[in-house]
Amino acid sequence: CGGNWNVADVTEGKFRIPPHLPNAKDPCCSHKEFWIQRPDDVPSIVDARLDTFYTITEPIVDLYEERASIFRFAPYRGFDDVERFENELRQWLMSPMSRL
Repeated sequence: CGGNWNVADVTEGKFRIPPHLPNAKDPCCSHKEFWIQRPDDVPSIVDARLDTFYTITEPIVDLYEERASIFRFAPYRGFDDVERFENELRQWLMSPMSRL
């Protein structure tokens, strides 16, 4: 069906992120037998990607933290937090902190 889905159900600490599944009415995507896991969707590759991500971004984050000019947001509810993210980012962009 060509869709991208997240079958994980995250409930850890403050995080409550339900799976992002296809529409049950879609005959192609709603049946698990048609789902395919990407070959790079395995713990070893995900761990390597996260290591690379943190190695590259940590110095940048540190720089902006030193300037006290960084917007932090935790998506505790996944896609359900998009509106909260937009509102908080909009407020932050209008604040003096975003101009440092």
